[in-house]
Amino acid sequence: MYKGNLTRSERKERTRQYYSIDADVAKRYYESLLKEEPDVLAMSDVARVSGYNPKVVHRWTLSGDLSCIEIKRRKYVTKNDLIRYMSSQRHIGKIKKPEKHRQQLSEILKGVDAI
Repeated sequence: MYKGNLTRSERKERTRQYYSIDADVAKRYYESLLKEEPDVLAMSDVARVSGYNPKVVHRWTLSGDLSCIEIKRRKYVTKNDLIRYMSSQRHIGKIKKPEKHRQQLSEILKGVDAI
């Protein structure tokens, strides 16, 4: 499996940094990131914003990690629920992250360093 060009200790350090992210800081970041998005997002929009595959997003709703609304057999997520989930330690601490999620967490860390 491709792990990039980081050593094992560098990956552990990066993961430790991600766990140090405060939920309130992450919430403010995601609120600003999603301010232009509608109040209710389709699953495809959630996948686009989060960087995860739509099937993974669907699993989040099935497991109950992410609340959703079902209208005519289609699932939608409110922006507030998405922000709450994306700023949770459960989401931040995921082991396997797509590049977009890692970039978002790096931006949060940079913002924390600037404070």
